Amino acid sequence: MHHKIISPALLLAVVLPAAELAAQTVFRLGTEKRVCPEYGTVSEGHILLVDRTQFHFQAPTGWQMSADNVQQRIAFSDPGLTSYLALRVQLDATNVVAEPWTETNVTALVALRFANAKISTVYACYGMGTRGVAVEFEFTDSVNRRSHGRLAALNFTGGKMEITAVSCGDWPRTHVEYNAFLNSLRMEVMPPKKEEN
Repeated sequence: MHHKIISPALLLAVVLPAAELAAQTVFRLGTEKRVCPEYGTVSEGHILLVDRTQFHFQAPTGWQMSADNVQQRIAFSDPGLTSYLALRVQLDATNVVAEPWTETNVTALVALRFANAKISTVYACYGMGTRGVAVEFEFTDSVNRRSHGRLAALNFTGGKMEITAVSCGDWPRTHVEYNAFLNSLRMEVMPPKKEEN
C-alpha cells in the first residue's frame, strides 16, 4: 500500500488576476511524496492544482520547471536548453467543454503555434484514461534550428489539456520523457469546501 504525503511548502503558489478570481480559478504547483512501507521506498511527485482539480505527475528528472499562471501552463526545460515539455490545462466549470479537441482543431493549433510546421503524423493518444489526438511535426525555430515537435490534446470531464514536446537536439530522449510524463498523469477532483455555519 502506498501512502501519500503532500508537502505543506508549495514550490509555486500563484493566483490569477482579480477578474478571473471571480470565477474561482486558482493555479498552484506543489510536491508530494509517496511512501511504500513494504519496500521502504519514497518517491517524489508533483501536484498541479487548477481550481478544485488536482493533476498528479512525475516531472522529467533534472529538468527545470516553471509556471505561467495567466496561461495556466507549466513547462520543463532540459539542462542544455535544447528540449522542453509543457502542459496547459483549460477547465470549464459547466463540465461541458465548449470546443473539445478534434483532429481538425489540434492540427490548426499546431499551425498557429509553429508557423512553418510540417505535420508528419496525426494519431490517437491516451492519457488519464481518456483518448486524445496527437500531432507529430517538424519546424525551423527562431534561430534557424531544425526541430522536432509533438502536441497531444486530451479531453476530460470538465476541461481539456495540451501536452507539447519540442526538441532541436536529442529528440529520442525527449520522446522518452514525454511518454513517462503522459503515463504518470492522473486527475483527481476535490470535493467543494463545506460552508461554515
